[in-house]
Amino acid sequence: MKAGGGGKVLMMLGVVMALISGGVVFLLASTATTTAKEIPMKDVVVAINEILERAIITDALLTTVELPEASVPPGAVLKKEDLIDKFAKDKIYPKTPIQLTQIAARRPGDAPVIQPTPPPATGSTVKTPVLDVTASYTLEKGRTMVAVDYPEASKLIVAGILRPKDRVDIYVKAPGVGGDQLALIFSNKEIHAIGDLKQTETATPSPTMLFIDTPQNALVLKFIETMNPFLLIRSAEDGEDPRRTDLVTQNYICQRFGLQCVAAPR
Repeated sequence: MKAGGGGKVLMMLGVVMALISGGVVFLLASTATTTAKEIPMKDVVVAINEILERAIITDALLTTVELPEASVPPGAVLKKEDLIDKFAKDKIYPKTPIQLTQIAARRPGDAPVIQPTPPPATGSTVKTPVLDVTASYTLEKGRTMVAVDYPEASKLIVAGILRPKDRVDIYVKAPGVGGDQLALIFSNKEIHAIGDLKQTETATPSPTMLFIDTPQNALVLKFIETMNPFLLIRSAEDGEDPRRTDLVTQNYICQRFGLQCVAAPR
C-alpha cells in the first residue's frame, strides 16, 4: 500500500472516531438535560436565621427554597401564610424545611414580649426584632412547667454529661424500717431546660432543671427536692419503655452480695 493511501485511511478513521465521540457526548448531554427537566421540584419554607423557641414567626424571618419533590419531608410547610403570626414550639434551624409540628397558633389578642434581637447568621444581613410568647402558650392542655433544684444532678451538668432533652430516671433515698432505702420515683423524664428557660439545648452549671408534666407529678418533683434526688441518664436504646428496678435496702445489699450485715435495731 502506498504511503499516501495509508494516510488517507488513518484520516478517515480519525474522522469516524471524532463523529462517534461527538455523538456519545451529545447523547449524554441530551440525556442529562432531559433527566434534569424531568425532576419535579417543590417550594418549601425555611428560616433565614435560627428561630428560637417561643419566637413569633414573621414574614421577615422566612424565605422559600426549591427542592426536589422527593426530598421534601412529610409535613413540611409549603406556604409562608401557614406560619405567619404563629410561634415556634422548638428551636428552628436555618435553611431546613420547617415542619408543621414545630409551630403552634397564638390566641387572638395575645400580647407578645419583645426580646433582644439575636445576631444574624454568618453572611446574613437580616436583623429582625424577635417577639416571643410566654411559656404558658408552649404547654399542652393539662400540663405545667416546674423548676426544681437537685444539687446531685449538678455534678453531671458541670461534667458536661447531662443536657436538656436528655431523658433520666429519678431516684431518692429515704429512711425505712431496716435503714435507708433507694427507690425509683420517676422513669423516662425529659429535661426541658437546665439553668433557665432559654437553656433548652445547652446547660449552664446549675442545679436548676425545668420539667413539663402533669400538675400532680410537678408537685412530686417539687416535694422530693427535700430528699436530695439523684438522676441516672437513660440509654437512647431504651426508647420510651419505663425502667423497672427493685427497692434497694440494706437487707437487699446483704442478701445479693453475701454480706454479713448486723440487723438494724428495732
